[in-house]
Amino acid sequence: MKNQRWYEENSQLKIIMETLSSLSEEVQVAVANDVIQMILEHKSNYTDEFIEKIHLIHYPVGRRWYDKNETVLAAIEMIKHIEKEKQQDLLLEILYSILYFNQTSPSIDSI
Repeated sequence: MKNQRWYEENSQLKIIMETLSSLSEEVQVAVANDVIQMILEHKSNYTDEFIEKIHLIHYPVGRRWYDKNETVLAAIEMIKHIEKEKQQDLLLEILYSILYFNQTSPSIDSI
């Protein structure tokens, strides 16, 4: 049996993660910045504690697609560590962010 990743427990989150992994690093970083802002605004009363919790986590050697960029890694870890019901509320906002930044990113063909 194949090991399941933490985000594969939720089919919607799995789709979002797979979509993010297929985007350019530029779009991934833009979405990650947006996600971090959304999460920190939501956690406004507990921002310091939440950031401290994320900083205390040991990150394995960067073998995952989101380990390649610190901003993307931070956003993914934040998603991972918010409450499941809040995570669900955030998914639609992340999807809108993906759509927006993917549409506004300059294409390689225009270079």
